[in-house]
Amino acid sequence: MRRFAPLVVLASVSICAGFTDPLEDAIAAMQHGDFTSAEQIVHDLLRAHPADAPALEVLGVVLDQEKKYDEADQVYHRALGLGRSSGLLNNYGNHLLATGKVKEARRAFLGVLALDPSHINAEIQLAHIALQQKAPAEALAYIDRLPANMRDRPDIALLTMEADYELGKNGPADALLQRLSAAGGPDQNLSLGRALAAAGRYDKAEGFLAQRVEAQPDNFEALYDLGLAASHAGHNERAREVLQKAAQEQPDNANVLYDLAAVDVALHDRETALALLARAKHLAPNRPETESLLARIAGDLGYFADAVQAWSDYLKLVPGDETARRERAFAETATGENMQAALADLRAFVLKYPKDAVGWYELGTSESPTAPGEALKDIDRALAIQPSLVPAHVTRGLLLYRQGKPDAALPDFEFSARHQPANATALDRLGETYLALGRSTEAVRTLQQAAQVDPQNASVLFHLGRALSKTGDEREAAAVFARYRDLGAAKTSLPHPAGLVDFLGLSPEEQQARYRAGVERTVKTNPDNADAQVQYLGLLLQDGKFQEAETVCKKLATLKPDASVVAKQAVLLMEYQQVPEALELLNQASVTARDDPEIAVLRAIAVNLNGGNSEAQFKDIENRWPKWNLGWLAHALVCEANGRVEEAQRDLKTARLLGTQSQVADYLAASIAQNAPESSKLLTSSLPLLFP
Repeated sequence: MRRFAPLVVLASVSICAGFTDPLEDAIAAMQHGDFTSAEQIVHDLLRAHPADAPALEVLGVVLDQEKKYDEADQVYHRALGLGRSSGLLNNYGNHLLATGKVKEARRAFLGVLALDPSHINAEIQLAHIALQQKAPAEALAYIDRLPANMRDRPDIALLTMEADYELGKNGPADALLQRLSAAGGPDQNLSLGRALAAAGRYDKAEGFLAQRVEAQPDNFEALYDLGLAASHAGHNERAREVLQKAAQEQPDNANVLYDLAAVDVALHDRETALALLARAKHLAPNRPETESLLARIAGDLGYFADAVQAWSDYLKLVPGDETARRERAFAETATGENMQAALADLRAFVLKYPKDAVGWYELGTSESPTAPGEALKDIDRALAIQPSLVPAHVTRGLLLYRQGKPDAALPDFEFSARHQPANATALDRLGETYLALGRSTEAVRTLQQAAQVDPQNASVLFHLGRALSKTGDEREAAAVFARYRDLGAAKTSLPHPAGLVDFLGLSPEEQQARYRAGVERTVKTNPDNADAQVQYLGLLLQDGKFQEAETVCKKLATLKPDASVVAKQAVLLMEYQQVPEALELLNQASVTARDDPEIAVLRAIAVNLNGGNSEAQFKDIENRWPKWNLGWLAHALVCEANGRVEEAQRDLKTARLLGTQSQVADYLAASIAQNAPESSKLLTSSLPLLFP
């Protein structure tokens, strides 16, 4: 998360008295906001007198006002080469602040004070800089040099309040806060909120910034500042809500995307964070903080090749970061490529930094598939240095468990679950170990906790189903196994292929174009690829090219695809109102795939959408697969679409008792509660969610 910086105000420019008439005209034009005329006047003067120092000084100020900072920088250097004055150095310092060169600006303002010890703007700006550099005592020293009547000015009192809070002088700071807040108004609330945030008083800052947002709910700066304050205060849910609104105001702002991603990480929504970071990188490349967080999240989610690339990009920007080099090597070992070189890098790191526990842990984890004995020694070294390192306990537990020593592994898994009760992986391993030791009741309790933490984790659901079976709870076990089948074991497969981060960084239009091009390329080069043909069918239906879609359907028929491909094809046809074609396809498939429940339920839905009565088909599904929650949910949708609300409620309840947790069930419940008019819209729109 980026830190707040104190509010830095570009002070009024200093223009020396006694300038020639053309310069007075230029200054007057600038003061009226006519920067184009001001610039033209000064350029005309400099063509005749290129070494006119006052003219160069005025031109620098004009260019700064126009935000032509590169041109202004050259002009200031020309002026400084002709001689230095307090006014010129002050304007140059303001220019440096405007371009983010804080250290250079500080030197310039110190130069101003060397020439004019009582220069007010230089003292104020040095106070600002001192606060930004976390030197509050130095900031107060500059403020104390100001005239007494000026120290009471609201903007100066604001600086004093911030410095007092940072120094722990809460009494005087609170008094100033009370005085300043009495003025009220959106601008004052914004200034107070920013100053309080810079001083680390995020709870107080949040209140003032919320008032600013209330007054200006669509103001990006107000939303962004409030979101940052809320995140620093630990109010991450509110921070996400506010930063999402800020992102709606400026969807291509890389700063807000980065900070929103950091909040999502804090809320354990790493998938969303990864997409935001990828977009932020695409919009503003070469930012170390984005590359670093992107690399860590990609690795956590199993996108190790993308993590390697992100670490490589980061190291181009920060080549001396040895920890990042270690992390890149660790990610490389997970991809299985450059394995020996990556292991050599990890070994070199621990030799150079033998007290680094994470280095020993990562080396041990990387060695575990091929050298479990060495891996165990390295993990022991890591835990000797840092006994609280939970990932090392998990890895050691796994090594011992795989050696057939669940009793020896148990303490490590219990330690991990105790110290990270929201770590689904640690809980899953502990539950699996309890099962191996015959402690089924404890396994159920632990795995239920893991399923609450991560309800989409197929491994957890599989182990929980086994544990419930061991305790004799067959009904609940069947429901859990049904959820496991709905989710699909492939959800947990690692590692993922490279390229996701690059794809996520594109705009939605660019993503769709790349997807379309990939599908068309695959169909052209490999026309017998049934999955690609189904994807191509979806594109054609989306474009309304139904004749071409019919040709693709005929091609698919010649390929004799398996039931899963037929199901996807049927869903697409029904989604785009090609119901008779879908029914014909499913009628044929029901002969060759009679025991496939998805084909059966899709056929029943197609019969209904085609105007027929599908109750016989659904009754057959109920008899053959009575514990399959999707069958009950599909029938509930059909009942709701035909106005049979009581039957829909009954079957929805049954589906939920059998373990369904899909969004479709929530949509259906809401539709029933709202007493929506009879319609098949929910039914057809739910098909892609029911059969992804």
